Amino acid sequence: MITELLTGPYLDRTKKYLFTLRATLIATTIITFSMIFVIPTGSYWLCSIVMSLYGLSFGPILPIGFDFSIQLTHPVQPALVNGLLQGAEQIGEFLLATVFVSLA
Repeated sequence: MITELLTGPYLDRTKKYLFTLRATLIATTIITFSMIFVIPTGSYWLCSIVMSLYGLSFGPILPIGFDFSIQLTHPVQPALVNGLLQGAEQIGEFLLATVFVSLA
C-alpha cells in the first residue's frame, strides 16, 4: 500500500507510466533473484527484509499496468479496459491451473 500511494501522485504529475513500470519490474526481478541466495542462509531478519522489499516493489505493478493500459487505449472507457484485462487474467489463471493440476 505504501508504494502504491507513492507512485500514484508521481504518475499523475509526470505521466511516465512505461518508465515506472519498467523500474518496478526490474526491481522485482532483482529482489526475486536475490532471494535465491538469501533464503538458504536461514537468517530470519535478512529474509524478512528481502521479503518486505519484494512486497514494496511488487505492489504497484498492477495499478501502474492498469493506468498505462488506460492511457494506451484512450478513447475507450476505463471500465471496459479494466474489465478486459481482468477477464484475460482470469482466463490465464484458469488455463495455468488446469495445466499444472494435470501435470501433478
